[in-house]
Amino acid sequence: MADALVATNSTLPVQANRTNVDFCVREVPPYVYVLAAAREGTTTNVTFTGLPTWAGTGELLYESPRIVVAAGGAFTDWFAPFEVHAYRFLNPGNQPTNPPSGPMVLYEPFDYLNVGGPVSSNTPANWTYGGGVPNDLSVVNGSLTYTGLAASIGNSVTNGGSGLGVRRLFGTNISSGQLYFSALFKINNLGFGAWDGVSTPVGALTAPDNTSFRLAVHVASNSPSGYVFGVRKSGTGATTTFDTTEHSAGETIFLVGKYDFTVSPNIVTLWINPPASTFGSATGAVTGLISATTGTDGFTLDRFNMRQNTSTSVPAAMQWDELRVGFSWADVTPTAASSFAVTLTDVKKLGGGELQFGFASPAAPGSSIYASTNLADWSPIGTATQISPGVYRFTDVSATNYSHRYYQLRSP
Repeated sequence: MADALVATNSTLPVQANRTNVDFCVREVPPYVYVLAAAREGTTTNVTFTGLPTWAGTGELLYESPRIVVAAGGAFTDWFAPFEVHAYRFLNPGNQPTNPPSGPMVLYEPFDYLNVGGPVSSNTPANWTYGGGVPNDLSVVNGSLTYTGLAASIGNSVTNGGSGLGVRRLFGTNISSGQLYFSALFKINNLGFGAWDGVSTPVGALTAPDNTSFRLAVHVASNSPSGYVFGVRKSGTGATTTFDTTEHSAGETIFLVGKYDFTVSPNIVTLWINPPASTFGSATGAVTGLISATTGTDGFTLDRFNMRQNTSTSVPAAMQWDELRVGFSWADVTPTAASSFAVTLTDVKKLGGGELQFGFASPAAPGSSIYASTNLADWSPIGTATQISPGVYRFTDVSATNYSHRYYQLRSP
C-alpha cells in the first residue's frame, strides 16, 4: 500500500453516508484505493458512493480473505469504533501488458469457526456456486498437513457426492503470465459402487462464466480402493492427461497446478506430491508432473472450484485445505522454515543516535536484516549477532541518516 500512501488525493466524487467515518481516495493505476477510519460511537454500516462504474470486487488489505463488492459505483461495509479499512479496487481495463507478478493472489486456510456449517457462510461475497443443493462444502475440525510445507492453520473443509460445487473467488481477474495454485487434498471415501469411477474434475481454476474449468484436476477410479490423477483444459478438443501412480483413500496429497498463458497453445500442468526440496524455490519441480495443451485458450481466471455434482459422478467424500493462488512456484509452496515466530525485545536509541533492537526466534541463524524508508524498496544492512541460544541483537549504525526507517527479517 506504500504507493497509495504517498499519492495525492483523487478527484473522484466518492462520498460516505456517515459523518463519523473519515476517508480519502487515492489512484495508483491500475488500482483505486479507499482508505477509511471510524471515529468514536457505535458500530456503523457505511455506504460509499461515487466510485468508477468499473469497480467490482474490492479487496481489504491486511484483512484477507475479506472483500467487498461494488455495484453502480457503490459498496457497503461495517465499521466498529476506531476501525480502519483499506479497500483496493482493480481496474480490469487498465492492467499492465507485462505478465503479472507480486504478492500472492489468494491464501485460503479455511480458518473458520462454524464447524459443521457451510464454509460459504463466512464472508458470503467470497463464494459462488454451481449445480444443485445441498450446500455441504462444510468446515471440519483440524487441518491437512504435508511434510516440508509451511504449517497449516485453522480448519479444513469437506465435500463430495451430490451437492453444490462451491467456488472461492480470487477478487481479481488473471488473463496473462503464469498462474499457480496449490492445495492439500484427500479422498476420505471413494464411494466405490456409487461413484462410477469415470474421470471427473474435483477441483479447477475456473473462468468468470463459472463453468469453464481452465485447469481441471481430474480423478478416475483405478481399483475398488485406489484412484489416479489427471489434468485437463476445457473447450473443443480437450483431452485429459493421466498420471500412472495409484493413490488410496485416506492419503493426503499435495497438488500444485500451473496455467501458462505465455505460450500458444496455453499449457496446464499438475504436480502430484512434488519433492519438498523444491518448495519455496524460483522454479518448479521437474519430476512428478503431467500436462495438457488441447482445448480452448483465451479465458480469464478468477475463481477456484471445489466440485460436487452427483453421487455417480464425484467421489463420496473429499477434503481440502491450504488453498493458495499466486504468480510463482515459491508463492504456493512455502516451506516450513519460510515463516517463523519472532519476538521483538529491547528496542532503544543509543547515545550516538544508533538504533539497537533484540529479538528472539528459534529459527533465525543466518537471517538477514533489511531496511526501507517507504515499505517498497528494501536493502540488506547486515545480520544480527547471536548473544544466547535463540536470542539475537542488531545495531543499525546508519540510523542517524534517516528520520524514520522500517526493518525486516528475512530467512536465507
